[in-house]
Amino acid sequence: MKITHNWLKELIQIDLEPAKVDEVLTDLGLEVESVTPTLANFNKVIVGKITKIDKHPEADRLNICEVDTNQDSPLSIVCGAANVAVGIKVPVALMGAQLPFGKLKPRKIRGVDSDGMICAEEELGFAEKSEGIWILEDSYQIGADFRSYFDNDWIYEFSIGPNRPDCFGLQGIVRDLAAKLNTSYKFEIPQLDEKPLKDFDIIIEDEDACPRYVGAHISGVQIKPSPKWLEQRLTHIGLRPINNVVDISNYLMYLWGHPMHAFDADQITGNKVIIKRAINGEKLTMLDESEKTLTEQDLVICDSAKPSALAGVMGGGVSEISDNTSNVFLEVAYFEPVTIRTMSKRHKLHTDASHRFERGMDPQTPPQLMKHFVSMVLELAGGTFEGSLDNNPKTFEPLVIDFKTSIVHRILGITISDEKITTFLENLGCKLQAVEEGFLITIPSWRPDLERPIDIVEEIARLYGLNEIPYEAPKISLDLYADKPFETLTSDLRTFLCAEGMSECITYSFSSEDNDQAISLINPMANDMAQLRTNLVDRLIPIAVNNFKKQNDSLGLFEIGKVFFKENYSEELHISMALYNFQESNWRSNQEQSDFFTLKGIIEKLSKSLSLNLQLRPSKSEIKNCVPEASIGIFFQGKQVGYIGTINPSHIKAHKMFQTLVCLEMNLDPILNKKDKVIQFKELSTISSSEKKLALITPKAIAADTILKEIKSLKVANLESYSIFDLYLGKGIPDDSKSLGIKFIFRGKDKSIPEEEMGQSINKILDRLESKHKITLRP
Repeated sequence: MKITHNWLKELIQIDLEPAKVDEVLTDLGLEVESVTPTLANFNKVIVGKITKIDKHPEADRLNICEVDTNQDSPLSIVCGAANVAVGIKVPVALMGAQLPFGKLKPRKIRGVDSDGMICAEEELGFAEKSEGIWILEDSYQIGADFRSYFDNDWIYEFSIGPNRPDCFGLQGIVRDLAAKLNTSYKFEIPQLDEKPLKDFDIIIEDEDACPRYVGAHISGVQIKPSPKWLEQRLTHIGLRPINNVVDISNYLMYLWGHPMHAFDADQITGNKVIIKRAINGEKLTMLDESEKTLTEQDLVICDSAKPSALAGVMGGGVSEISDNTSNVFLEVAYFEPVTIRTMSKRHKLHTDASHRFERGMDPQTPPQLMKHFVSMVLELAGGTFEGSLDNNPKTFEPLVIDFKTSIVHRILGITISDEKITTFLENLGCKLQAVEEGFLITIPSWRPDLERPIDIVEEIARLYGLNEIPYEAPKISLDLYADKPFETLTSDLRTFLCAEGMSECITYSFSSEDNDQAISLINPMANDMAQLRTNLVDRLIPIAVNNFKKQNDSLGLFEIGKVFFKENYSEELHISMALYNFQESNWRSNQEQSDFFTLKGIIEKLSKSLSLNLQLRPSKSEIKNCVPEASIGIFFQGKQVGYIGTINPSHIKAHKMFQTLVCLEMNLDPILNKKDKVIQFKELSTISSSEKKLALITPKAIAADTILKEIKSLKVANLESYSIFDLYLGKGIPDDSKSLGIKFIFRGKDKSIPEEEMGQSINKILDRLESKHKITLRP
């Protein structure tokens, strides 16, 4: 949103330079994106009139123009523009003039002296591109300073947050500025002899979507261009002047912050304005000439025969103000924000009006704004005021907040007197009633963002000055996560996985899942974000694919976040991982791709490091989009909480990804309140270990984990550790079998283990494996 410095000063008397105003407004939390002058940097440019034109003797496309500038003698200026003509008035830059592109110096043009330059709009900073020289209107006086015909002003451009709808107009910005400077401001509403509008009806069928509608009728108006001051002001704030009535509505919208609209009253059939929901399938051609197909969710302004406007968004072409309009119907209404936001998104129409209405306007503004609207139309377009109607089926009840002043010291850390608090809040339009320990504060209708005591504290802090609040280092506890299992677990997981070389990513909580358990959004950001996610993996896979396309040779990602389910509207904390070729690629590496076992090893290491006691065994159900033989379930205390799986190549083949992509998804909720395993330390043994390696012939159907668990159950004395080091399938091995290499480490407590004792232990293991699982020693 844009306003100008001179316009600001019409409402509030200040002697501050634009840069200082920018500083004050920014301190108030009203973000000023830029402050720019309305005129480019130029001087010594005057109005001249071309009285004679001769051809240049050395160039067919150049002319030598005699220009009257009301000086002692005319100027001789060489000009190459195609639109030069005798009798026209033009801006003329004299020698030594400072122009946006530099200083004008004396020079010869193809051998002929030129006493200055006839300027185009582009050369004076009024346009990005010009087709020829700037031809001025006859009202410009010859010899006058050209700059004097334009406001020497400054333009403020704001980025207004959605929580401050009152500041989408100059009045709201001035109110904040006056409160900060503790000064007064004037906002005069023209006097109008009001009278009820006869023979005209305003009917509101949907009172929830339109709680208030004010209409007025003026007959005999004259549609014509706006006066120069109004056109210039609109141009400065980035609006294109159209005609006097439309320009008034735009001007007042930027002054009050509240949108309004003007209809050609002769196009309103039956002298009825009806605010209702549209009929499915009916068409409406908008002011931008686009045709919209309406639904019963759309709120429209109708007459007795047809829709004339999409309420709060854009008017229809059928009732627009044209040069032939002589009677106008003026609208100032309050529309419910969600209704406008939904229509704006559905029809892809984002306008100045919808931008304001969908953030919440002041329901008390329409009657006063209508007075101003009617008065300006009568002043600039003439006509006769026939009367107005205010259909207000719902009474606005102001919010009252019970505010204890002790919260100010608790939140801000400073003491502010009740007198100052009263001054601050009354300057903002609040009404205060003193009660024990504080105030009952009545919130003005234009501040829908003030809902709680903490919002009042923020207003006090803004006006007191955030820079005036002394800085003190915060007092924090070193034990950040005491009795906070969520923070403890997620912090430990991040630390571990980052140490493993993985990268954390954060994705949207929205998805496009075709899932009965997914919660659909009423007002999605986009079509592919219409549901809340039920898993994290579906968001990580596209990221992995995109990294592969961008020639990222190795990737390991993880995300920790919430997922959501329709059943009981529940949510769970999940962790997800995705990796491909997750290894360091250099002259020492074996260049083998990472695979299912890479991620399985990370999880086993994580489980041991964080004492999670996770178990990996076959999943109880099929895992979506994963290869069955390269997938496994993750169990905690006997219940499956997740899975590890290799993504089926067919699922990513369409994206031309040929690396093995392995993913994990795990529910962390069951693990949050786990009892940490007590870690006990013991002295390192000084006794050397002894190692035995065995190759076993085992049926293919028996999982390696089953064998390791069987060995563990024997509780073999002095057996320190055991692990699988080899898998062989091929020549010499039966088709229904496999060869597993297992390494055993023996270590005694106070002496080396004799060979005979180790042999007895190995035989005990072999006997159990053969009798229970038909596992034999490989020949």
